[in-house]
Amino acid sequence: DRTLSLLHASATSRGLPHQLTRNLSQLFHSEYERMSNRKYPVWNAQLPPRSHEYHIPAPDTTPKALNKEEKARQLQYLEDRAWNALGFAVSMAEGRDKLSLGRVVVKGKLRQN
Repeated sequence: DRTLSLLHASATSRGLPHQLTRNLSQLFHSEYERMSNRKYPVWNAQLPPRSHEYHIPAPDTTPKALNKEEKARQLQYLEDRAWNALGFAVSMAEGRDKLSLGRVVVKGKLRQN
């Protein structure tokens, strides 16, 4: 495992290892922000099981709403494809150079409704 040698070279020089470490740090923080800004539904134990809050609202079928939904779907698709390609490149680099670059794990509370 040459992870420590990469980190040492990153700390002592301003070359490619330093840029790699800096970019990975920026990617980690952007992914953390993206994941922590998602809103997840909250279960309220005081409400009855068939409460109105638990019902999924009917979708808005106006052309403006449909266009907005389609744009959001396209953006999500593009984002997923980009992260999948980046994840694939990182895992190949880890395998080739015997490195461990870690994974993004969201800890703490996520924002909720």
